[in-house]
Amino acid sequence: MSLNRYMHPRNPYKERPPDFNDLAKRFADFRAHCTLGNNGRVFVNFQDDGAVRSLAKALLKKDFDLEIELPDGCLVPRVPQRLNYILFIEDLLKLNHIESNIVGIDIGTGASCVYALLGARWAGWKFIATEANDDAAHTANGNVVRNQLSHLVRVVHVSDVHPSWYWFQRFSFDTVSGAMLNVCAFDSSEIERAPPRSATVARRGELEFEGGEVAFVGRLIDDSVLLQTQVSIYTTMLGKKSSISDLCRRLSRIDGVRYTVSTLSQGRTQRWVLAWTFLPQIQLEKVCSLLTLNGSAAESPQRPFLTITSKYLILSSKIHSLLQCELGSKHCSIS
Repeated sequence: MSLNRYMHPRNPYKERPPDFNDLAKRFADFRAHCTLGNNGRVFVNFQDDGAVRSLAKALLKKDFDLEIELPDGCLVPRVPQRLNYILFIEDLLKLNHIESNIVGIDIGTGASCVYALLGARWAGWKFIATEANDDAAHTANGNVVRNQLSHLVRVVHVSDVHPSWYWFQRFSFDTVSGAMLNVCAFDSSEIERAPPRSATVARRGELEFEGGEVAFVGRLIDDSVLLQTQVSIYTTMLGKKSSISDLCRRLSRIDGVRYTVSTLSQGRTQRWVLAWTFLPQIQLEKVCSLLTLNGSAAESPQRPFLTITSKYLILSSKIHSLLQCELGSKHCSIS
C-alpha cells in the first residue's frame, strides 16, 4: 500500500507522483533503464540500482534544477523523502519563529550532498556539509560547484573519530536551533510494505555502524547531555521501529528532557523520527497538531510525524556571520 497520502501537504509528489513516461522522454540515462508495457506505460525495475540512481538524478534535475553526480556504490537519495524532510524542518522553524539567517550543518552529507543542495535550492538556507569519506567529500563538493551553490554550501572533509560536540567547539557554536543527524546504521536501510522493493546501494560505512543505530543514536544522546541547551532540538531518523523503545528509555533517564516519536511515510517506506529538547519553550507537540489540521495525517492510522527528521544542524542567527565567513572558503579538510 502506498503511503504517499501521508506526505507533507506541500510536497508536490503527494498529489503528483513521478511521471515515468515524461522522465523517460526527457532523460536518456533514465530511459535506458525503462521498459515499455503493452499499454504504453513505462515500467522501472526498482531492483536495478542503476534505475534507482538515474531516477534520483532525473527528479533532482527536472524538479529542482539540480544536476548531481552519483558514483556507483554511493547511497542514492529518495528524493520525495528528502523533500519531506526539508518541508517539515521549514514548518518547525516557522512554528518556533526561526525564519531568518538560517544556517545548517549537514553531518555526513554523503556523495550526493542532497540535503544541503535541496535546502539551499528550495529554502535558500546556508550549509556546512561535513563528510568523513574522502571520495564522497570530493564528489559532494563537485555537486555543489556544478550547481553554482558554493555561496550557500561548503563541503568540509572531516575526521570521523570526533564526537559531534567537537564540531560545535571547532566552529565556535554558541546556540544551535536544531541538531539533526541521519542514522546510517541500518541493518536494512528501507522498511518496505510490499513489492516492488527498490535497490539500496551504499558505500561501506554509509549504512553501517558498530552496534547498529541504537549505539549510533546513543552517542548523539550522550553528546546532547554535554551540550544541553546549546542546541534547541535534537532529532534523528530511525530505520528500525525496534530501536524506538531502547532510545526512549535512555532519554527518560535524563533530567530535563522532553522527547517525541513520530512516523515519516512516503511511497512504501516508513521511517521513525525521535526528537528531544532541554528547552521548555520549544514547541514539538504542536507541530503534529498543525500537520493534522493541514490534512497530512488526519486519516492516518499512525501518529502524525514531526515536522523535523534528521541530518543537520539548524543554527541560530547569532553565529550567522561566522559561518558566512566559513562559506566564503572552498572545499577544505579538517582533522
